[in-house]
Amino acid sequence: MGEYFSVVSLSNCSLNRYPDNSNSKFKHILPKKISINPNTTYLIKLKSVSIAFNLKRSANKIGFFKIHLEELTPRFSLDETNERNCISKIPAPKNQKFAKGAKGKRYISNANTPLGQKVLDKSAYHYSFRTPPAFTFAPEKPEITELSYIITDEENNQLQLKPGFPTVICIEIVEMTSTHQQFMFSISPTRDYKLFPDNTFSSFKVSLPSETILPLGEWEVAVHSIIVPKHIRITPNNEDDSVDFIALYADFVEESIIGNAKTSFLEILSVKDIKLNETSSSHIYYIENLTFHTLSKEKLRNMQFDLRGLDGKPIQIECVTQKCETLRRIFEAVPRFTGFNEETLKNYESQRDKVMAIEINLMFRRKFII
Repeated sequence: MGEYFSVVSLSNCSLNRYPDNSNSKFKHILPKKISINPNTTYLIKLKSVSIAFNLKRSANKIGFFKIHLEELTPRFSLDETNERNCISKIPAPKNQKFAKGAKGKRYISNANTPLGQKVLDKSAYHYSFRTPPAFTFAPEKPEITELSYIITDEENNQLQLKPGFPTVICIEIVEMTSTHQQFMFSISPTRDYKLFPDNTFSSFKVSLPSETILPLGEWEVAVHSIIVPKHIRITPNNEDDSVDFIALYADFVEESIIGNAKTSFLEILSVKDIKLNETSSSHIYYIENLTFHTLSKEKLRNMQFDLRGLDGKPIQIECVTQKCETLRRIFEAVPRFTGFNEETLKNYESQRDKVMAIEINLMFRRKFII
């Protein structure tokens, strides 16, 4: 194993130098600089986070929040702006409730929390990963003297938190070696919409920034997590059918057996677990036990993905917003409504679908061969 560093950052540990530090935006001055090799690739892993979930009165319920680290930019990223330094996305506490009080609203948690989540007290929330997300990065400087964190909501707005329990973030920085290589990659139907205009929410292609060569038989991939934005729902092809599970297929993994067929699938997902038909807020779901599949291709550039039922039949996944439903009702009731027609609705839906889509995070790793 190569170089290894573990850092625990607290939002209140560098107030002497940075008095404006808050629980959602802070800088941590390291007591000792971390020397790293600019010519080497490193992995950064978020192990856990503890955060005071005292949301301000103006805050809205959220499905997940993001941890951004300004000094470290992941090497593999499709986003060119706000997502490039996002090192992790954390599920928000379950059953968020707000109680009015003399000092505004305060988060009250439910005692029954999902796996990996713990409630430290009524306003502190802890999340630790069973399999931490790991992003590769190439350092721009030979040393790290401080870490700058920003915690945002799904739309990259800084999380509005009241003062309280200090935020605690635990990360690991690990040197990539021949026996310890992995990277994360995010896919979505809308990421390469211009390159692949025929993409749908359930059948789409994505393109890597450049052709990646992974020696055949030495690399494997698994679904690490899935993000489902609100207003996404699944529609069975037959009104009498219901879809409880969906299978994610990819054209670059070796075939496996599903029922009586051999197919190249990545993961079977529960519609209930990933909250595909819920519309109250966005959701992020982490796979509890990762299932890795050997790659069937050595050169990766364009990759095809399909979401289908367990019977292999195509399914329809669509995005429906309240505004769009309201416009549809108006059009049906008053076809000649001034300033509105069916083409306007289609244009609105087209623009909306380009923004809101499922995001699937993949973990690639090199096999450990004895």
